[in-house]
Amino acid sequence: MEPAGDAPPHRTRVRPVTRLGVALALLVLATLTLAACDDGGTPVQSATVTAEGTVTATSSPAAAATIVATPTDEPTPAAPQVGLLLVDLVSGQAHTLYEGDEYALTRRFEADGSLWVWHVATQSATRFSPRAEPLEESDDWPWDDQRCRNVPGGEATSVVGGETFPVACGPLSPDGRWMMFTRDIESANVPAGGYETWLLDIETRVEHLLTDLTRHCGGCDYRAGPAWSPSGRFLLFGETYAGPDSTVYLTDTATLDTRIVAQGPSANNLGEHLTWSSSEDAFARPGEGGIAVIARPALSEALPLNDVPWPARFDETGQFVYSVRDRTTVADAATGATVALWTGTVQLWPSPRGMTAVDGKPAALVEDGGCAGTTVYHPDIEGLCIEGARGAAWSPDAAAVAFARPTEQVSVVREWERDWEVVVLDIATQREQIVASGLRRWTVPYIVWNDAGTQLVVLWPAPELL
Repeated sequence: MEPAGDAPPHRTRVRPVTRLGVALALLVLATLTLAACDDGGTPVQSATVTAEGTVTATSSPAAAATIVATPTDEPTPAAPQVGLLLVDLVSGQAHTLYEGDEYALTRRFEADGSLWVWHVATQSATRFSPRAEPLEESDDWPWDDQRCRNVPGGEATSVVGGETFPVACGPLSPDGRWMMFTRDIESANVPAGGYETWLLDIETRVEHLLTDLTRHCGGCDYRAGPAWSPSGRFLLFGETYAGPDSTVYLTDTATLDTRIVAQGPSANNLGEHLTWSSSEDAFARPGEGGIAVIARPALSEALPLNDVPWPARFDETGQFVYSVRDRTTVADAATGATVALWTGTVQLWPSPRGMTAVDGKPAALVEDGGCAGTTVYHPDIEGLCIEGARGAAWSPDAAAVAFARPTEQVSVVREWERDWEVVVLDIATQREQIVASGLRRWTVPYIVWNDAGTQLVVLWPAPELL
């Protein structure tokens, strides 16, 4: 999904142990060295897309190494385990941002078109320009909310808007008025202890205790959210581990009232798929009988979606809610009426990767729906099967789809590996264009569009939690 973010693997002040952190730690232990990007003056290969949609290699001093497979009779050396590729769809060039055996990741393009890359081994980040030029280095996790900065030292201190506060940075409301933070406390009932959840009023500097009943699960991370509503009025937070103490809370900043919205097993179901609509203060939660419900706390309203089983999510526009249990069921978020039923599953990510809206109608990328690849549902296309397509992602305007597809090229060193190509499908013409190839990995590459729909970043292997 896209899809609020997890805290960095090396920081524990927000999430003590994250699933992503565990996965990255295992990868770091299993790897050796971090390869540096080639930013010297030596001519290297760049990938160029021809008019026919194939990839040819051209020499360019300014471009980084291409990822294009070359047939050879010699044994092929082991391919790098991790790679990051920036593909410019206008120029047809592909630039290598990172290639090596240590884990690196990226999440999204920034508003100015730049791209942060986080290197796990060195716990550092590099920001690249849209032309793949390194712009700056940082030791800070690049996807933290930049409106708040922690002050180094033993005591929890942060700076927000030039003002210093005696608490660590936490999730800020969209309007910047409120910041949530926690304080650990001892608990006789829970070996791992518990914590208090507080709300800081940035304007008045007053701290408000929301609850002192949240409990650590002990070495795991089942924290729900925290997630602010689009307006910044409401905050969802809590713990979703299995057990009677698993609880999700909702705070209304207009009244500073905090109430329970899910507890016990229902909280466990809620926390894994906790999302607000992007267009209104509404969130999806489980209802009676296993169906999804749209909750609108400002209106004290709950709209049951009788045909949509839980878990369910909003699409990126907030117009639709969908579930992928057994099949893809899509409901109108305003009326609750079912508007589409498709065989197959859509990724439950809060991003355009799975479900989006086009001219008020749902559009989806469905895997395993009777197609040996991905089926495209779009107002202008009725169930187009793209054989072999995996990890598909909509362009920002849903006029194109980017996806990865395995080729017949198989690694000599690791027989379970194969080469992947990255392809862009134009919805209007249904024409495919190969924009990169030779990505050797046994997992599906992860593809992200920039806001303009002119560039892709391709990461392999794909991270499980982004």
